[in-house]
Amino acid sequence: MMFTQFFGLKRNPFSKEVPFDRLFTGRDLTELASRLKYLQQVRGIGLLIGEAGCGKTTALRKFVSELNPAHFKPCYFALSTVTVLNIVIYLFCLCYIIFFNPIDERLTMHS
Repeated sequence: MMFTQFFGLKRNPFSKEVPFDRLFTGRDLTELASRLKYLQQVRGIGLLIGEAGCGKTTALRKFVSELNPAHFKPCYFALSTVTVLNIVIYLFCLCYIIFFNPIDERLTMHS
């Protein structure tokens, strides 16, 4: 029996399609949003880790939805079973995309 039937729910409350304005914005989500905004301002790179189901993906989806797509090109890397070499290769490919396929012509590296 599905948990929705068992608890008498009309829909899955844990769906990824929950509108962001209906999310519970507790202290932790507010703190994470502040830290992500800081990374955005300083053009930094961050690593987000946490227990399964604590809201990492939801928080990132909310943050990315608020970015200006003309200025940002989010890249989602969600494989938790990768090696260090896989991450290095991924970062190399990401840098290649950024520098040789820029969103903005001003971002092109010139020799």
